[in-house]
Amino acid sequence: MDNKIVSDIPEDELMLKAEEEISSLKEEVRQVKTKVKIYSIITIIALITINIILIFVGALWGKAQLADSLRIASEELALDIEEGIKADVRQRITEDILKEYAGEHYLPEDYAAIGVYADRYARPSVVQVLCGMSNITERATGVILNTDGYVLTNTHVVTHKSEIPSGGSMVVHYKPYEQIKAIIQGNNSEYEMELIAFNPDVDLAIIKFKETPTGLTPATLVKADYVRRGEDVALIGNTIGYGLTVSVGAVSGFYNNGNMDIVLTDALALSGTSGAGLFNVYSQLVGLISVQLFSEQSGSMAGAISTKSIIEYIDEVNAQVDVNIGYTLADLVPGDQ
Repeated sequence: MDNKIVSDIPEDELMLKAEEEISSLKEEVRQVKTKVKIYSIITIIALITINIILIFVGALWGKAQLADSLRIASEELALDIEEGIKADVRQRITEDILKEYAGEHYLPEDYAAIGVYADRYARPSVVQVLCGMSNITERATGVILNTDGYVLTNTHVVTHKSEIPSGGSMVVHYKPYEQIKAIIQGNNSEYEMELIAFNPDVDLAIIKFKETPTGLTPATLVKADYVRRGEDVALIGNTIGYGLTVSVGAVSGFYNNGNMDIVLTDALALSGTSGAGLFNVYSQLVGLISVQLFSEQSGSMAGAISTKSIIEYIDEVNAQVDVNIGYTLADLVPGDQ
């Protein structure tokens, strides 16, 4: 007898149940697939985000590294350049520069000697004057009036005098030297000069560079009314023809010889300082030294033609010779012209 399992459940119900189970399994599979898709998308998005973040962070890190490398390189380059400049400067520093630097910094900052200031600020406006006939025989001084090349000096510097008989008496005759040259500060070149005008009565003369150098430093004239007895002055001149020197003293007094006003000083005036500038504490010109104003019996007293007589003479030359010789006048009183 065959053994048979006989279900009590109707066949239709079994089929329906089977379909439901299959449908349930399909739904579960669909849900699993959906979840897998979602998880996949999330994973992909996460990976993309992580990659973007990594790329961004990497870029920032790379940029920082590059900037740091450039900074280090620029610092090293700057150091190399600085060292190169220092080495070049060290090679260019000569003994003369060191001496000049030491000389400027030798004195204390509050040191107020008039000679030091005059040497620094007034000396560039003073020139050495060389004169002679066929050869240079006379050495004296002059003061630059303006950048056009006009220079103030003495008549007896640029001329030589002789006495000529006339009508039973002797007449003094002044003849200009054939050679008149000038040497400016910082330049040993001898520049040819021409004589513009001279007046023996006031012992003043004006000469001019035939070829005007660049960078001339004119003197500034101070009104004679401002000069005071006892004030410090500095004399800058071509002493004994050895080059420009500085001597200091004071204004001893004033004198008028009928032709000109004279400033008396005890600053040292020797041969070669005719035409030298006499400067005040502001390095302004108060007079022009003329060593022939006094005899050797005057001792240490020297005379300088005052700026009052100098200005009168320049204005006279401008009118008579039809030239325009400019000069700078100091304005010590506010509003006073």
